[in-house]
Amino acid sequence: MNKTLVVLGAGIWGVMLLLRFVIPTDPGSNTILLLNILEIVAFIITVAGIVKRD
Repeated sequence: MNKTLVVLGAGIWGVMLLLRFVIPTDPGSNTILLLNILEIVAFIITVAGIVKRD
């Protein structure tokens, strides 16, 4: 399960990186807020997987 969390978090980070280049983001748009929230969630998932590793 812990390896799954790490892979899931890293996968989300990879998709977020691609989306930052594909989606045009204006400084005041809700898209940037959504991308930032998803990136923070991916970070928390990855850290939880690393910390809980046996």
